[in-house]
Amino acid sequence: MNSVQIAVVIYSAGAIAAVSGFYIEARMLRIIRVLYPDIWQSLGSPRFSFTDPNAIWSQLRITKFLLLREYRLIGDQTVTRLGDISLALLLFCTATVAGYYMTTNGRGLSFTYRFTIR
Repeated sequence: MNSVQIAVVIYSAGAIAAVSGFYIEARMLRIIRVLYPDIWQSLGSPRFSFTDPNAIWSQLRITKFLLLREYRLIGDQTVTRLGDISLALLLFCTATVAGYYMTTNGRGLSFTYRFTIR
């Protein structure tokens, strides 16, 4: 495998991790909403919406909730497991995006083909 193929594999894994992370995070938040409504309210009653102007602030609260591992204070094994997985996927996606920008200088993948005409 050359470096471009490796980059495509890593970026594809990052995209899969992002989609998986949204799904697992949604499951965790659904459990919190049903079983722990006070925590749900403290997170700003988050919901996934591209049209809600407050959605970004809710996502930032969720990210803080994950990074500080506050979900572990709940004491629910399912929430802890889903939170740990969400955190790992969040960190992997962040590393993938950082790696993407470091390797491409923010220009995207550039494919260079060399050929000769004889």
